[in-house]
Amino acid sequence: STQSPETTSPTKSPSSQPTKVPTNQPTTSPNKAPSTQSPETTNPTKSPSGQPTKVPTNQPSNIPSKAPSTPPTTANPTKSPTDQPTPSPIKLTARPTVADIPLVYAGDNGSPSSAFPLAKCQGDCDDDDDCQSPLLCFKRDATEPVPGCSGGGISAKDYCYNPNPAVDCTETEKEIIVNIVSDDYPVETSWTLTNNCGGADITGPEHTDATTSYSNTYCLPPAEYTFVISDEYGDGICCGYGSGSYEVFSDGDSVANGGEFQTSETTSFGSCLQLTPNPTESPTPKVPSISPTTKAPSAPSTPSPTIKATYKPGDLTVRCDNNKLLLSTGLDCKLLTTGGQRVTFADGSRSSGNMHSRADGAAVIPHPTDNGWYYTSNSEASSGGGGVGTLRFASNGDLIGYERSLTGTTRNCGGGRTPWNTWVSCEEDGSSGRCHEVDPDTGYTQQVKVVAQGGNYESFAYDDQDPDGTRFFTTEDDSYGALTRYTPHPNAFLTGNSKDILNTNNGVYEYLVLDENDMTFTWSTSMTAGQASANALFPYSEGIDVHDRLLNFIAKTTRRLFTLDLLQKTWTKTSTYSGAFNLQPDQIARVIGEGDILYFCEDGGDACDIHGRDSTGKYFTIVRGDGYDTESTGLAFSPDGQFMYVAFQSNSNIYSFWRTDGLPFNGTVAETKYH
Repeated sequence: STQSPETTSPTKSPSSQPTKVPTNQPTTSPNKAPSTQSPETTNPTKSPSGQPTKVPTNQPSNIPSKAPSTPPTTANPTKSPTDQPTPSPIKLTARPTVADIPLVYAGDNGSPSSAFPLAKCQGDCDDDDDCQSPLLCFKRDATEPVPGCSGGGISAKDYCYNPNPAVDCTETEKEIIVNIVSDDYPVETSWTLTNNCGGADITGPEHTDATTSYSNTYCLPPAEYTFVISDEYGDGICCGYGSGSYEVFSDGDSVANGGEFQTSETTSFGSCLQLTPNPTESPTPKVPSISPTTKAPSAPSTPSPTIKATYKPGDLTVRCDNNKLLLSTGLDCKLLTTGGQRVTFADGSRSSGNMHSRADGAAVIPHPTDNGWYYTSNSEASSGGGGVGTLRFASNGDLIGYERSLTGTTRNCGGGRTPWNTWVSCEEDGSSGRCHEVDPDTGYTQQVKVVAQGGNYESFAYDDQDPDGTRFFTTEDDSYGALTRYTPHPNAFLTGNSKDILNTNNGVYEYLVLDENDMTFTWSTSMTAGQASANALFPYSEGIDVHDRLLNFIAKTTRRLFTLDLLQKTWTKTSTYSGAFNLQPDQIARVIGEGDILYFCEDGGDACDIHGRDSTGKYFTIVRGDGYDTESTGLAFSPDGQFMYVAFQSNSNIYSFWRTDGLPFNGTVAETKYH
């Protein structure tokens, strides 16, 4: 056989695949064809010569056959589970059990929507999805006691409960829960939780029973943790030999989950309480840095504490635009545009042309003289009907103009702002897709050289703190879409004209390659290497953001947020499932200030929303698009932080949002409601 364990059927014939030998079973196995390939090269039929027998425990007689594999040098699979060394336990302080909570009937069948998902000891739930993670739905026929809850509640109503109620962490600790559902070969699975800030590490207990749920809860200090789950055989815990899975929760938020991997899968979450200052960078760059002629949007100073904050991100209570949107407490909104219609300005006059269709990625560009700004918005229309349209705002936020800035292009999806305050708009048009620079103030446009060939390009960002000069990054929405790093030729900076920086020949193209073994990355001049890394780890990448030498980007179909430390050349990934995305996360934007929040849009579908993620890794919803079945996109903030703009693509409906307490979005908030 030439199939890998990941792709083989669990009902393989013994004549073509050797069977794993259970405990106390005869060790005679059928003949196997010799091979010199390892499991990684997709040939599991390795000769048994010199191979120890794998010993699953408590296996049923109809265990699917599984080819042997050369074990890691650190493993000793010839021992039975009882002979394995016991992992060193972590010493935890004993704590009291959480007090029972009275049963409360909060709603039924998802109504009222504000009550769902249900909290602990709330009902009526129909299944686990009705409960907040990691709670489960406790099914009852009458008034059976619900674990961790008091009272009988309503007869035959089902209530949410915590399956891991034994640990009560203090206010200064994080509750970390590791849930594992084992596959058919549980002894192959192991996991570790490492404190990256210098604290104690945890090695998970051994799993001995097949298709069994294991759960372990720990009270740990706040820190950055790395969770690594490993499989000795190299085929993960799903889905060739059982439907195993894992999920890790930090204070109730899902931070890692999965099951389909090979030898191991790694996820980091949280942050260290004290950050080490970055090493001093070289004072002499090899390529000149960029000095923008106009100051880029920056965050205002923290507002006066005498102003009472009423904005509660995540507390969805405010209806807007005939119930099309549900906003967080303390927000208001106004519809600005509709595709195919003339745009109405603040003084009642209207634009000479119609609003472009299929509004997509966007950015705010400050006006060079009057403290106003432009909102440049892509059009994802096909067949040459795309381009860019620009809304013009006065310094008080009034809409005062609209015009088309770029026409004749196709499916302009994402893009990004340059350091000199122009907009780069990228086409998602296969072999014809390119990127174009647009100056909303002068009307100048040009095709730029930030990508080496045609593609389905998405978002654009830059790093102007690199000691080797300013770098430019572009994502591609494709299963083999490499993340491109472009370094202009040094001559591009010597002309004194910023329009030459992205349009001079002989720049260098490099592509991101991630290493899962040591969580480092490199930039390779091989596009093929970059495409292979993308396909394996971050297919269909979209939104991208760079700030303070940290590059964040989204892989939408796998729902992962990748963070690259450009200085240390290390990377982490976190799941966005806990962000309550109905579909995939799309574009991201940042509000710099207290809390340092990343904001996300969703790439299409019913109830597309705008979410936030704070510096602790927790998620919350800012705006819920109840009245839309489309993509939310074009997320951007005014230079003073007073206004947030978002587009809902199908009708090119662009909204302006503001805080009713008068504070900027990066100012103090009253409270945050997390998922």
